[in-house]
Amino acid sequence: MKNLSGKFTPIMMFDVYQLFELLFDGVEKAREYIEESEKELKKIADHKWGNSNCYLKFNGEFFQFLISKEYDGEIRLHVWSKHEEVLETSFPLKDNKKYLENLQHHVHYIMSRYTQGYIICSDCGEEHKRDEIQNNRYFAGIYCEKCWNKTWKAIEAKETYN
Repeated sequence: MKNLSGKFTPIMMFDVYQLFELLFDGVEKAREYIEESEKELKKIADHKWGNSNCYLKFNGEFFQFLISKEYDGEIRLHVWSKHEEVLETSFPLKDNKKYLENLQHHVHYIMSRYTQGYIICSDCGEEHKRDEIQNNRYFAGIYCEKCWNKTWKAIEAKETYN
């Protein structure tokens, strides 16, 4: 078989509802399944890149996501568009159906608002029109004017990006 390394990037695609079906079946079980499936996919494709190759499809848009287990035992969910982080949230590892239902509604709301042109400031958590704060960025974060001027503008100015 011809070596396809570097020829394409393998991905795993989930609908938001498919992801939550997995989580409702067991949070740790879902995280391990996604992590192991991603490793196998990268091995099959001889793909060495370290970033997550997991994507969510929502309202016709695609979002990269990562589910990680933190040192404190919590699970962290990151969701990115092709431009910025859309959502970062932590939740307990224990399987709690009511909590997961609330989280599902929260993720659905945030992603709906994003596809409608709104984003949450990565610092204060307030919602803003995306095009009004588009230039206030530091790595994957995006910041409202208040947070940008108070904290992040000075931090970004010192960054060498080396």
